[in-house]
Amino acid sequence: MTDSLGTFFERILLCLVCFLIPAIFFGLFQSYYKANMVERETQDFITNVSAKGYIERTDYENYLLKIAEIGDYEARVSCTTYGKEPYYGYYASSDVESFYAERNLRSKHPLTSEEDTVEVVSLDTLFMKEGSNASVLAGELSSEGVSLPLDVGVTGVSFSVVVPEQEMYVGETLTTVLKAQRGGTTYYCVGDSVSATLEGTYDVPLKVNGYDTGQKVRVRAWDKTVACEKGHVYPRTKDVISNYKITGRWELCPYCERCVDTVVMVPATCTVPLGTAAELLPVTLKVTYLDGHVETIPFSAAANDYSVEYAGEQDISISYGGKNFTVGTIRTSSPGCSVCGSSVGVRSNQDCLTEPRCITCICSNLSYLGECGNYKADSGDSVIRDILQSEDVFKMNRGDYLSVEVIKGRENGLLLDLNTYYRMGSVIRGTMQGE
Repeated sequence: MTDSLGTFFERILLCLVCFLIPAIFFGLFQSYYKANMVERETQDFITNVSAKGYIERTDYENYLLKIAEIGDYEARVSCTTYGKEPYYGYYASSDVESFYAERNLRSKHPLTSEEDTVEVVSLDTLFMKEGSNASVLAGELSSEGVSLPLDVGVTGVSFSVVVPEQEMYVGETLTTVLKAQRGGTTYYCVGDSVSATLEGTYDVPLKVNGYDTGQKVRVRAWDKTVACEKGHVYPRTKDVISNYKITGRWELCPYCERCVDTVVMVPATCTVPLGTAAELLPVTLKVTYLDGHVETIPFSAAANDYSVEYAGEQDISISYGGKNFTVGTIRTSSPGCSVCGSSVGVRSNQDCLTEPRCITCICSNLSYLGECGNYKADSGDSVIRDILQSEDVFKMNRGDYLSVEVIKGRENGLLLDLNTYYRMGSVIRGTMQGE
């Protein structure tokens, strides 16, 4: 009896070894193999979605179908979105005032203008004498009817000067025509050539063929240049000499006529609306030149540092005729608030155009304060499924996180009577084409 019982147990053990244990081992191996396949399918799905930046309903349904066919697996997909949420609130009036005050800057740039070019008469073209020996002699011969000049050296000849007073520039030749009388006959001759060598009024003796005639010419000789009271050296033209004879001063300097002495703004101060262009300012420039004459020009005709954008008081500098001057003051008045009508305060013209409200009105409205906070939003499986059903595509942004949870359906059997699952995910790397 005992032997029979032992044999029975041996056969049972043999059956376990030959049949039951391999069956269990094969079942476990098959479950591992299916889980591996599901993991590969899941990884492929996640990688594809991450590269595209969106989940397409067809791809999603195909993925679910594949893992279900492998072994009754299910999947739940979720997406986490990260972003920034702007903060809104009320500005402090002091902060708004400081902000606009720091932006209200007056642009500075170098002021330059070219000095007027002064054209003067060439000294080579300056001649004082209007007549020559030939012209004077010709006139005398035609009026007196005398034909030949006298051969000097004979006694009993008396001479007299035809042009006893002459005005000329230093270096010009005198007119030396002489009237000669001998034995009741009058002749005309040309004396030896002689030039004015010095400036001033003096007598120059005349000679004929080296013989002193006893006659002199009263000469008033001028240098071709003169210096004005400002130190400019300029040509001493006939007009300059004529003016000197009248006034006793060397004037009509072409440099003083074009060189600017002073510039002032008329009126010296004014108030205009903010943003008024330089061409529209109600002021002119009074330009006084070194010779004393005055010219009035438009403000915009001179290089200036007036800023159309700056709000407040501006001391105006201009450059004209190669010189710089501080000419006056311009004040700009701010516009009224578009809401309440009060002044918007000290604010540049561009800022007034961008924000036409005053500080009080700005601070009484909820505004974006320029700061943001981070936020995280989750879209669960049901949300994603609903969107895919209605729109066929679930869009994501680069940087979002896609998560997939795989669930093993319940099976009857040893060690498999539990839900088995795992999760895997990936950061979204791509975006929809064209976005």
